[in-house]
Amino acid sequence: MPANDYYDSTGAPSSSSSLSSSVVRAEFDLIEAAFNKLPALGAGANVPIFTNGSGTGLEGKSIATAVSLLGCEVPANKDVSGGYAGLTLLKINFMNALGTIKSFFTNANTVARTYTFPNKDGTVAMTSDITGTNSGTNTGDQIAATVSFTPSGTIAANTVQAAVEELDTETNASIGVISGDIITINATKAPLASPGLTGIPTTPTAAAGTSTTQIASTAFVRGEVATVGDLSFIHVQDQKAYNADGGSSAADAWTQRTLNTVVANTIAGASLAADNISLPAGTYIVLAYGIHREAASNAAIEGVFVDGVISLRGGAFTGVAAGAGPQYPAHVIGPLVLTGTSSISLRYYAGAAVATTGLGASNNNGSITDASIASVYAEVLIIKID
Repeated sequence: MPANDYYDSTGAPSSSSSLSSSVVRAEFDLIEAAFNKLPALGAGANVPIFTNGSGTGLEGKSIATAVSLLGCEVPANKDVSGGYAGLTLLKINFMNALGTIKSFFTNANTVARTYTFPNKDGTVAMTSDITGTNSGTNTGDQIAATVSFTPSGTIAANTVQAAVEELDTETNASIGVISGDIITINATKAPLASPGLTGIPTTPTAAAGTSTTQIASTAFVRGEVATVGDLSFIHVQDQKAYNADGGSSAADAWTQRTLNTVVANTIAGASLAADNISLPAGTYIVLAYGIHREAASNAAIEGVFVDGVISLRGGAFTGVAAGAGPQYPAHVIGPLVLTGTSSISLRYYAGAAVATTGLGASNNNGSITDASIASVYAEVLIIKID
């Protein structure tokens, strides 16, 4: 039989040996010593067995002592919830519902920590189980810091719902005050329809040349008037010497007048050559006349031609005397709109031909004696307005 800490047989008495009481006694002593190493039955039932302090035998311990030695908790220490108060463990294990698998909570803290669980049922989720972004929808009482700079100071509520309700109340009160102020202010303002303004009302000054329903300031009006005052023009005549007649007239055809003298010209790009006025594109006002002498019942008119095509026609002049009677001016007035550089001419249409003085008699009739004064038989003034 192998040796152990309780009883090691000496082998005596050997088989077929003579019985010796001393040898047998010694063997029984060894057996008794082995039983002495076991705890006495009087120690109590259901007690845990431990090796004694010297390691020479076994002994029974009370439950409380055993719990202390093993570092375990006992049912007597459970609180009303069925848990152990002040439980100190490095690892807590949990058995699954089938009793087949253990799961563990371990403590990796390096300093003392306290964890408080909410007073409600629920399921613990891992941070890896949370996906997406915050939807902005929360339930329960959400604690918020005090919000400052509200209409009447600060919001005292510390939950979102209460804060919203408080802010709504204060905002409505503020809107009421603002509405009252607006009504008071409007009572002192002019209406939109037919306002009766006092003092010196102002308005933005429109850009030069504006032609809309926009209000015109005095500065705009002055600018436009100054622009009109700077209108450019060309003034030309048919001038002849002091004692020279206007010339013979032709009958029944548009005949071009002589235009030989530029009296003044401020239109950029305008000129006179070979009885034709060259004008750049623009809008113009034309004032022109030509002198005629017609026999009785014969008429004469003047017309303004643009590039050889009549554009303005004047009124007719009718002779009243037998033969070549008194001379009269035939006028033509009107607007011209030119889209490009054009050639302008003054032409007449006579009912009968009159020799020498059909286009005017000289001024040497005895009443004008200054020979430096030229005779003028046709005149054209063209003003550029745009």
